[in-house]
Amino acid sequence: MKISDYELYRMPWDLVDFKDEVVTIINYGKYAFMVTNGLPTFLAGEGEQLMYMNGTDRRFYIYMGGAWNWVRWGGGGTGLSTDTWWIHDANSDTYVTTEGTSGSGNEDVIRFSVGDSQGGVAGEKVTVDSTGLSVISDLRIGLEGRGGNTFWKYNSGTEYIEAWVNNIKRLEM
Repeated sequence: MKISDYELYRMPWDLVDFKDEVVTIINYGKYAFMVTNGLPTFLAGEGEQLMYMNGTDRRFYIYMGGAWNWVRWGGGGTGLSTDTWWIHDANSDTYVTTEGTSGSGNEDVIRFSVGDSQGGVAGEKVTVDSTGLSVISDLRIGLEGRGGNTFWKYNSGTEYIEAWVNNIKRLEM
């Protein structure tokens, strides 16, 4: 949708300025997000957005489902290729990160870390890099539609790969 460039004669300058701002936003997609250096704690309308910048910490916030949700990137400042990106859940114990998570800069690794409400060990569970997919020992690799009781896993105690069907070990290699 585009708005034609109308000339408004004998109108207050405030109205002409408002018309120009609306034309710019709609025609050119220019919308300035609120930028803050304090974390958003206020209640907002669904879909409200803002940018947070504090030192090298940069985040894009959007208010959805009655809570602020955000995506974060690091502070290289000149481009995305040098930044650390992560996506996380509400309490930040489950997340995905890329680049520089081990302090080595351009490592080209995607890391999946998971919090654990079941009493297990939280932390990095899966990594993906140019050599392949790595999964930590004793993590179940489930088969879709089997209710969580059919899975593969590497048993660090026996150093075997195991196949389980209906919670019964069927194969050990």
